[in-house]
Amino acid sequence: MDESAVLAKTAKGQETLAARLAGLDRRGRQVLIMIDGKRRLGELTRVFPLPEILQIAELLLSEGLAEIVPSAASAAQRRAVANAAKPGVGDFPRARIFMVNTASHFVGVFASALIDRLERAESIADLASHRAEWRKAIAGSHAGSSQVESLAKDLDALLGR
Repeated sequence: MDESAVLAKTAKGQETLAARLAGLDRRGRQVLIMIDGKRRLGELTRVFPLPEILQIAELLLSEGLAEIVPSAASAAQRRAVANAAKPGVGDFPRARIFMVNTASHFVGVFASALIDRLERAESIADLASHRAEWRKAIAGSHAGSSQVESLAKDLDALLGR
């Protein structure tokens, strides 16, 4: 499963929330509350880091509290296959999420103007036009300066470079 998956609560998941049944930790409960059958998992990363969201989503699926929305899953699979078949084609949604999340994590509120521009981007080319500014912001942060090269390589892969 990846961040493009869309999950919906099952009847068991709705009952678990309504009755406040035990078995879920606080974070699992929060993610279960946030899944609505419309938002992709990647859109929930403002609350928790993506690896944690994906881990919790797997748990919710295995416990029968959530299910993958079929149309969203097939669309995500078609996009992945199309992008894998075309070298040099970037993954716009993932690239945007990556740039926004890393800017937010490493630079915080000081990156708010950059984050606004990234969120308004409409294509890979729009995102690529902000790469230098994004890189400079990450490199200028204490925690990001040691990771900027690795992060830039990851971004380049998402941008199809």
